[in-house]
Parts: sequence; structure tokens; C-alpha cells
Amino acid sequence: MPKHLEFTGTHPNLKTGKSYTVKEYAHHTGLKLKYLYARFKNEDKVTDCLITIQPSGVKASPRRGKLLGNGIERTSANWLRKTL
Repeated sequence: MPKHLEFTGTHPNLKTGKSYTVKEYAHHTGLKLKYLYARFKNEDKVTDCLITIQPSGVKASPRRGKLLGNGIERTSANWLRKTL
């Protein structure tokens, strides 16, 4: 049985309080199924922000701190990415 997620928002094709499957969300919003599965992974309720795509000109919020601090860490990360 597919998992149903309750919708709380203002989308024109979806009703607030009604539960939908991920496949139904994909059909009503026009977004790809794989994209929605990733967005809804640990969610119980779906809101407007989960079913909208960020515009391409808008940058995501900046990360705090450096991801890889020094040359040794970058070299190690490159080696760990290589396939065996």
C-alpha cells in the first residue's frame, strides 16, 4: 500500500487536509517523481515549499565554514571518490 502524505497549502490542484500519494503529487504538480521522493523522504505533511522549485537565478543559502579545510583533506576526498 503506498504511503499517503497530508497536504497543507494553497496549490490550485490540491486540497488542504486531503492525503495524496507521491505519484498523485507528481501528476498534479507536474514535477518529476524522483524529485518528489527525495523531497518527501522524512516528511509527514506536505507544504507549498516542498512542491515548488527554486528559481534558477536564486542562490541557495551559503554554507557555514569550509567543507574541506586544507589540501590534505581535499586530496583524501578525491581519492575516496575514485571507483575501485
